[in-house]
Amino acid sequence: MAQEVAGQLSKFKDIVVLQSVETAPGKETLPPRFVLSGSVNLEPDAFRLRVSFRNRADGSILWANSYDGETKVSGILEAQADIARNVATSLAQSYGVISQADAALNVSNPPTIGLPTPARFPITHTG
Repeated sequence: MAQEVAGQLSKFKDIVVLQSVETAPGKETLPPRFVLSGSVNLEPDAFRLRVSFRNRADGSILWANSYDGETKVSGILEAQADIARNVATSLAQSYGVISQADAALNVSNPPTIGLPTPARFPITHTG
């Protein structure tokens, strides 16, 4: 899911997506201003994905949403793509969460978003 969301967010020219914040020796990289994270709960026939978007500077949650879907193979890839599009649009569109946060701070440089590596996306199995 993290890869799908990163792909959708990278379509917005004013957004810089960082999968990890590693730096090369001798090179400094600023940490991302925002962090997108989530968790997945799995049931035998369904899943619930919870996503939150927070301001890294103060830890405030700027946006959060939950998505439900079926775990049938035929629909899971479509659900993943739909959810990723919805998350990216909610955050990065012209009047989305990022634009509102930047307007409140009068920021001119492009926002950076840190995403967890796929192994860090917690999955909870129930049932």
